[in-house]
Amino acid sequence: MPRILASTRGPLSVADVDPTAAARSNATLALGLLNGIATDMTAHAPDAAKSFATQQTSHRQRLDHIGGTPGSSDEMTHARGQLLATTMDAAVTLYRATGSRAAIASSTAARRLREAAFVQIAATSRDERDTADQ
Repeated sequence: MPRILASTRGPLSVADVDPTAAARSNATLALGLLNGIATDMTAHAPDAAKSFATQQTSHRQRLDHIGGTPGSSDEMTHARGQLLATTMDAAVTLYRATGSRAAIASSTAARRLREAAFVQIAATSRDERDTADQ
């Protein structure tokens, strides 16, 4: 069974926390980033923005469903890996759609690309990253 990295708040022991539900909570960063990228993209590529917003909703609904099913860690790992891939795809799409202004380090597109790269390694497991690479 793949390991799921999960963080909890407060003095809970490992036995008190379902790792699948905790992993769902940790996916919030990538979901929020994907939503922000889709919003930023509306000025540059409205059709792509709508597509990524729809994908964000689908990812959120799938993660919510899996998070409510104790013991489905393999499914959660796969879903989080797919979310990582979509988030990076969205950031690259925004970068390309922005054009030459994206190359400026302080641009929104450049910042979103750095954030998407960070999400690929923050609170993720090797299995999730491998799924994102497929």
